[in-house]
Amino acid sequence: MKLDVKHMDFYWEDWGRFGTLAGLDQATVLDIMDDYYNSKKKVADIWVEYGLAGNNRLSREFPPQLLSEKCPYDGHRLIRFMPARNQDPEDYVKKCPKCGHEPYYGDECECAGCRQKRQAMLDDKQQRIREYYLALRPKRKVKFDQLSPVDQLYLAAMYFLPGGEDDLLVEGDTFWFLTPSENWTGQIVKDFVERQILVVDPDSPAEAFSSYPPYQFDLLSVNYRINVNLGSKGTSLFEKMDWTGLKKDKEACLDIWRKLNYWECLNSVPYIANGDENVDFGFYVTVNVLLKRLVEERSLKEAKAVVVQAAKLAKLRKSQGLDELDDFLEELADLVDGKTALDPDAVAAVRSKATVLQIVFSQEVLAPKVDFFEVVPSTDLIAD
Repeated sequence: MKLDVKHMDFYWEDWGRFGTLAGLDQATVLDIMDDYYNSKKKVADIWVEYGLAGNNRLSREFPPQLLSEKCPYDGHRLIRFMPARNQDPEDYVKKCPKCGHEPYYGDECECAGCRQKRQAMLDDKQQRIREYYLALRPKRKVKFDQLSPVDQLYLAAMYFLPGGEDDLLVEGDTFWFLTPSENWTGQIVKDFVERQILVVDPDSPAEAFSSYPPYQFDLLSVNYRINVNLGSKGTSLFEKMDWTGLKKDKEACLDIWRKLNYWECLNSVPYIANGDENVDFGFYVTVNVLLKRLVEERSLKEAKAVVVQAAKLAKLRKSQGLDELDDFLEELADLVDGKTALDPDAVAAVRSKATVLQIVFSQEVLAPKVDFFEVVPSTDLIAD
């Protein structure tokens, strides 16, 4: 690639202070550049010819090209560093020598002007979202005593999620701690939003919303306000909840217990947890059936150990380039059926993801001294 460097503009202002060529007059530098781009001289020979010492990356020593395009923020002409031999100059990003603006990166440019522009757009979007959701705010609150005992449990768990000083605000980025599964958490939140138990906080981060009305959002990205009338006790109600209603419905309690165990085990299953799209539907169905049996018959600790032990075989098979899915299912089925003995080391190594719902459930609903992690789910263990 030949370049007519003698008729190109270059940005000399800061260049002269740095590099091996610094201190040479501009005419000499242009001669060196002309030899580099428009002759067959070797780089090593060019260094020797001009009495200099350097490496093969001679192009890095050249001043940047001064372009006709101007910066939209300060009006300075943009620059672009010179390419290596046989490299297209267009491969090099344009840049403002004063403010650092790089138009190639578009909305992601990190110069001060682009950051200010993005912030202004974000502030405007935030204000429009705030006005939009303030207008949608329901005029009435749901009465706490009209919620089912299970709903009260879910709501109490949301209250105990980590957050700031506003007790009625549930921050979207804390939902990770609510249940063992994003899927299950999403189901609970979706139901509460549809019933206006939770309403979108108008001051949620603007990034969580789409850019245009109706400003749609991901369920687990925005913040919510608890739209429930808690009575004269206010949020102190959650600190001293009366769980009598829930404890009386032992089957509902048992269902929640099994769900907590099921979702925690499911998230320990390879391929499903990683969202592998190449796994056929039959695999999911079989795993689902086996896990439901597990949480009926085993403690969470043993159930997770079963999954982990089966997964070890799958991992080994995969490392050997073999089909690991069928072997995983076969090993999982044998462990569930008791045909394969459970490795005590696998049980000892298992740890539980202590989500907020699990903590509230085990502390408030289970009988005292019942270890949620160690016992098989049973209505006999629900506190009276």
